[in-house]
Amino acid sequence: MDHEYELEDDYAPRVLWGRLAFFAVALLLAFVFGRCTKSEGVPQAEFNEVNAQVVELTSENAVLQQQLEAAGANAEEEPADDATEAPADDATEAPSGDGERYTVQSGDTLTKIAEQFYGDPRKFDLIVDANNLDSATGLRVGQVLIIPPET
Repeated sequence: MDHEYELEDDYAPRVLWGRLAFFAVALLLAFVFGRCTKSEGVPQAEFNEVNAQVVELTSENAVLQQQLEAAGANAEEEPADDATEAPADDATEAPSGDGERYTVQSGDTLTKIAEQFYGDPRKFDLIVDANNLDSATGLRVGQVLIIPPET
């Protein structure tokens, strides 16, 4: 076979314009589709309104939780009919120390009490420290707290 095969067309890298055009059109369509289906988000006024509702419901939840705990504490404190003497409740006795005494009322929170006595709700930690309170024990209606002088 004396036949020599000569390649006139070299298979060197060539641009395949049909494929390039297809991918360009696909990219353009993806961009247009993405822009058309883009979410506008939530208007700022609606976001602020819902955020205010969340804050209001959170504070209402805290008040209701305290009322529930107070109702449970009051149910435990009621003496039996046949008891001759009611036991003293240590929680209603005020801790020893200097300062004004305050009896917890329904709906009270440490921040409300701090705002009432100090004019600043962030100073509730003074009351916490003076009464040896921790986060596990909530306030109960009738509990007597010492309100230390502001330093």
